[in-house]
Amino acid sequence: INYITYLEIRCMNGKILTNDDITYINGNLIRLVTLDMEHADIVDNTLKASAFRNNKTITNITLPDTLQIMGAHSVNANLLTHITIPASVTKLNDYALSGVEYATFESSTGPEWTSYMYTDRFPGYVFVEEPYIQAYKTKYPNIKTRIYPKAVLADDKLTFVKERL
Repeated sequence: INYITYLEIRCMNGKILTNDDITYINGNLIRLVTLDMEHADIVDNTLKASAFRNNKTITNITLPDTLQIMGAHSVNANLLTHITIPASVTKLNDYALSGVEYATFESSTGPEWTSYMYTDRFPGYVFVEEPYIQAYKTKYPNIKTRIYPKAVLADDKLTFVKERL
């Protein structure tokens, strides 16, 4: 367990990832850098409040494509560099993305997100498909200067590619 740096979780045969499972991952996989939950089903389709809060090792999370709600502080105050928010997410609770540097949104409209308006709660950048940029800038006016097309995000999802702007 002390040497796991990459973990891909796949739920099969009706199994569901529970809050206890997430608490275990967050508290015990002390070298985990990348967590891929794209093919997992989370209980109630909700990433619980404080699920990965204060995690000091994970830099990249892929969320399940069935996720609907991200709880308050779910990935708050950690080293997370990039997160992809699936189109299925309809609500981001307070501080859900606080401390995230880059967030890629798959939805054409963006989720309900009350804390976006406070730039100290989300100091990062948002990436969306080119046709959705104006809709996001209209929906989230306080961060409109930090909304970019996905094409400018480098393949490593850690940097911008200036030539693509």
